[in-house]
Amino acid sequence: MSKKLNKFAAGFDEYMAAELPETGTKIAYLCAEYGVHNSLPNYSGGLGILAGDHLKSSSDLNVPLSAVGAALSLRIFFARTSRTTVGRKNVITMFFESDLAVTPVLDEKGERIKVTVHIRGRVVHIQAWRAKVGRISLF
Repeated sequence: MSKKLNKFAAGFDEYMAAELPETGTKIAYLCAEYGVHNSLPNYSGGLGILAGDHLKSSSDLNVPLSAVGAALSLRIFFARTSRTTVGRKNVITMFFESDLAVTPVLDEKGERIKVTVHIRGRVVHIQAWRAKVGRISLF
């Protein structure tokens, strides 16, 4: 097993180190959700999976793309209903910051980037996070 893992890791390191030519102007790709991996559960269906595949392909083709999405909270709850022999069962999963494949975006002083906005009379706190999808940054 360790030989296969080492071979896989070496292949990924080679992929990430490849010097590819710049292909043009920087692109901002905006989508509400991205399905890239189960360690980043920020999608609910087909659109998220398609957007995640687009990021992976863009990385492979060295498209100069940065992706921007929205996560309502890093304390994300997911409810899944599944059939059992007894009937239906609800499963609630809760993810915390330490469970997810993201890192906080820091300013030049090393501080987390946070802003507060007012939306419809409510105070909303926003923090920037980054996930890497190959060569692509997902914020």
